[in-house]
Amino acid sequence: MKGITHPDKYALTAKQIVKLLEGMKTVAVAAPSPTGDPLVAPMDGWFLHGKFFFSSSADAVRIKGLRHLPRASSAYFDGERFLINAHGPVTLMFKGHPEVGEIDGIFRQHYESSAFDWSDDGVYVRLDADRFFTHSRTPEEFPS
Repeated sequence: MKGITHPDKYALTAKQIVKLLEGMKTVAVAAPSPTGDPLVAPMDGWFLHGKFFFSSSADAVRIKGLRHLPRASSAYFDGERFLINAHGPVTLMFKGHPEVGEIDGIFRQHYESSAFDWSDDGVYVRLDADRFFTHSRTPEEFPS
């Protein structure tokens, strides 16, 4: 992969990534179905403390799949300008989860409601990337 993407030349810095991921972003999220088939769909995503967050309902197909195989991928990109791609384990954070308060507060501020208001079984999904890739043919174009 490194021979194709040349990260020494085309990778974004951590500061550039944080800047590009500031606020809510529509990200492509890939997660398994209950049968293990890959599913990709756009979701509202947040990048906070080096982790990706998105929300859903516990009865959603992707959440049912994540209960069995708790790994997902996300991609945020702007055509040919850049790609930020993360893969890793997920944690399902239901109401009462000890770490759900901060992300729930961010959703409430942005949407004036939260995943817990939208569905009786709302859930936040935290993606802890164990593989993280970036690529841009023009990394100097992005502020640090």
